[in-house]
Amino acid sequence: MKAIIDSGGTKADWNIILKDNTIHSFKSRGIQPFIQSSAQISETLTNLIQEHQMLLDVDELFFYGSGCSASKQQVYIKDLLQKAIPKSRIVVQGDLMGAAIACCGNEAGIIGILGTGSNSCCFDGKKITQNVPSLGFILGDEGSGATIGKELLKSYFYGRMPKELKKVFIELIPGERLEVLDKVYKQPNPNAYLASFAKFAYNFRADPFIQDLIQSVFESFVKNQIKKYSFSPNNPVHFVGSIAALWKDELESVLQAHDFRLGHIITKPIDALTQYHMNNEYQHDRTH
Repeated sequence: MKAIIDSGGTKADWNIILKDNTIHSFKSRGIQPFIQSSAQISETLTNLIQEHQMLLDVDELFFYGSGCSASKQQVYIKDLLQKAIPKSRIVVQGDLMGAAIACCGNEAGIIGILGTGSNSCCFDGKKITQNVPSLGFILGDEGSGATIGKELLKSYFYGRMPKELKKVFIELIPGERLEVLDKVYKQPNPNAYLASFAKFAYNFRADPFIQDLIQSVFESFVKNQIKKYSFSPNNPVHFVGSIAALWKDELESVLQAHDFRLGHIITKPIDALTQYHMNNEYQHDRTH
């Protein structure tokens, strides 16, 4: 049996390919080496195995995760998975590799991730050839749900948000500034907390203020990520992630303004990854 996991900073999707090629699917809390401690990740895995005993019979496990592009983090996550599922051969790769395979299979392409966080790369069909380094939700994550949340909060507290929107937005933060600071600087998963405000932006997407905000965060993503790569502007840029899916028209408009073409958008890469691993043996020369 094979298990395929696609993990973001907030949630993880799991598919187990059973011996009869049927799929057993479930979700868990995201497994991210820069956000959760080893104890938190081990607890998540222990609970999952109690709920899904078949995990102990998995022969091969392919984990694609946020924060796992570097070998150090890959080894860290692999060790935790191996302790929980000792019989399985485990391969850990970054979420960018998962996105690239889901969007392109064995073909070349440009990939962007726009979900809780953001990232991007050039993919040659086997490996990632270029990647603007991801700096996380504090220093980077342009165009992401976390950045949309940050911009909304700053506009509220700095007095830039229109009064009509402020009346609704305050209901999301009844504790005002102290509540926000506590959630961001003291509580676990601050990136997910910030990204939760993206729903507010989508609910009021027709408002000119929100339209300008979304255009600004996508402009920053294109400027700091996509425009850094050496490729023909005629090549499409593919995306995975909920933010890309929800704001498809706005994203396409910003790309077109910079002479780029939007390819296809996959909200969750788990199904495409599962299909890939059902049809292909793992290629050991893949990196990232």
